Amino acid sequence: MHRIHFQVRSLVALFILVGFFLPGCSTMSKAQRGKNAQAHYKLGISYLNDNQTQMAFIEFQKAIEINPKDKESHYGIGHIYFSQGKYAEAGEAFKKAVRVDPDFSEAHNYLGMVYERMSEKDKAIAEYKKAVENPQYVTPHFARKNLGMLYLNANDFKKAIREFQEAIQVASDYALAYNGLGQAYYKDGQYTEAAEAFGGALKIIPDYPEAHFYLGFVYLKRGEKSLASNEWNRVMELVPSSPLADRVKKSLLYLKVNLGMTADEIRKIIGEPDTENRSVGSFGVHEQWVYGPMNDSLYLYFENGKFTGFQEGTTR
Repeated sequence: MHRIHFQVRSLVALFILVGFFLPGCSTMSKAQRGKNAQAHYKLGISYLNDNQTQMAFIEFQKAIEINPKDKESHYGIGHIYFSQGKYAEAGEAFKKAVRVDPDFSEAHNYLGMVYERMSEKDKAIAEYKKAVENPQYVTPHFARKNLGMLYLNANDFKKAIREFQEAIQVASDYALAYNGLGQAYYKDGQYTEAAEAFGGALKIIPDYPEAHFYLGFVYLKRGEKSLASNEWNRVMELVPSSPLADRVKKSLLYLKVNLGMTADEIRKIIGEPDTENRSVGSFGVHEQWVYGPMNDSLYLYFENGKFTGFQEGTTR
């Protein structure tokens, strides 16, 4: 999950609130306006930390009325809109922030996330790259991880691996980057490296359900069904009532499946697939079974009615 990182200073006695309601705002000095805008911003952050989103939004707006170039308040408004799923409005707020400060990497990173949600992948890539190009960006591993996931979902595994590795170089305790790296290696057929990456994530967060889930598929690819079972059972212990657990239930049944089994034999074990595709080629009849929604699926492959292999479809 994306985290915002506001620089919050303590609210000392709220004495600065006195200046909020002074008449003749247009006659205030530039320094006084800046102080008043900062006071509203700080109060907005305080409300945001207390989950009083509307009050935070109002304070950020007040800060911008006093100082239209208050980049942090634009960023705060963008965060609120993003959390509400209002991506177009969030994008406009982040654009205002980076117009004030083109080197505002946190806003570029968040704007990249907005573009991803709006399926504008090229624009998302451009924003993530702008974020990491700033040598003074304190947390570039966040943008690197986001860029890696974007490449991973586009099946560009080499670029994904590079971005996750870059993220880990900056923050060696960033479990999300290790988890993404493991997925990229797995999709690229590098199972030993995938196991090491997921192991890295689990060293940092031993109870990381997704890392256990993906590691189970690595073991399955290596023919180590008992180790796969251990990982998936661990997921069931950690998050028994979750979409991930529902996928694990199918995967545990799959451990009973062997190459060469007939389609009817596998139906008796796992049940009917959610979708089934069939084609006829020069080498016979090919079938693909899909269990689960697209992009979160277990794919089974058959040739002439005999099971030939599988693919785990999740890349998120």
